Amino acid sequence: MASQKQLTIQVASTQLDAVEAALFALGALSISVSDAEDQPVFEHYKDESPLWDSLTVQALFPPQLTLDELQGQLALAVGPAGVSWQLEPLDDRDWHAAWLDRYEPMCFGDRLWVCPSWKPIPAACQYPVIIDPGLAFGTGTHATTAMCLQWLDQAELEGSCVLDFGCGTGILAIAAAKLGAKPVVAVDNDPEAVVHSRDNVARNALSDSDIICCDLLEYRAYCSKADVVIANILAGPLIKLAPELGGLLASDGQLVLSGILESQAEQVIAAYNDTISFIEPMQREEWMLLHGRKRQPVNSESVTPAGL
Repeated sequence: MASQKQLTIQVASTQLDAVEAALFALGALSISVSDAEDQPVFEHYKDESPLWDSLTVQALFPPQLTLDELQGQLALAVGPAGVSWQLEPLDDRDWHAAWLDRYEPMCFGDRLWVCPSWKPIPAACQYPVIIDPGLAFGTGTHATTAMCLQWLDQAELEGSCVLDFGCGTGILAIAAAKLGAKPVVAVDNDPEAVVHSRDNVARNALSDSDIICCDLLEYRAYCSKADVVIANILAGPLIKLAPELGGLLASDGQLVLSGILESQAEQVIAAYNDTISFIEPMQREEWMLLHGRKRQPVNSESVTPAGL
């Protein structure tokens, strides 16, 4: 059996779309993108430009790929200046199985576990959330998702209405439902994320009556006021969404915000200060989770002090 080939290529962020299209045209089996220069990521939201200035793209190809084909397609994609790349054979093995083997069940708090579907559920697992790595964000490996899961694990959610705003894989909505929340609404502005969330809901033996997955145009029909709103996005969108997310909370409702760098926390708190009374935040590495309750309205009626 001939060896598969792995291409590693350095590109500018402006070249990414053209290079990805060229690689898929050549028959790439998979493509991954990472930061080439360890440049910090501060903001990203749907339809924005790529996160980093310089990117490392790795693509896996079948053995029949030739250098002439590769050079020709890359020249068409990026022009005569070209890009820096390396093509090397890989040892014969089941690369898909090797990739899957990297993922193990993970525990978050006392009750919640996130388990890939191909691994046995640990005996100690009380509430398993079955999630496979995929294109949508949210498998529990990132600090922001991990903190959200840890918060959900310690929360009292039985019978609560929970809104997962920016649901990605649906991991947080599924965790909330397993912990007794009902109804749970999972919303995302990416149609692929909504589809992926629905698939994961079914994978976890839950139904549409347990978790409603929908887009931004639909969610208000299912959730006008929530006991818990959880949003694992990033600071910029969270600041812009402050009036909307605060307005979705029921009286004394709880707001959970993640995807926030430590340096951005004060800005996010300021955006919600009129609506939310925050308590002690959680932190992992440089990321923070902010949690608070909806402020109660101040009684505007004048009261005449006794004796006057």
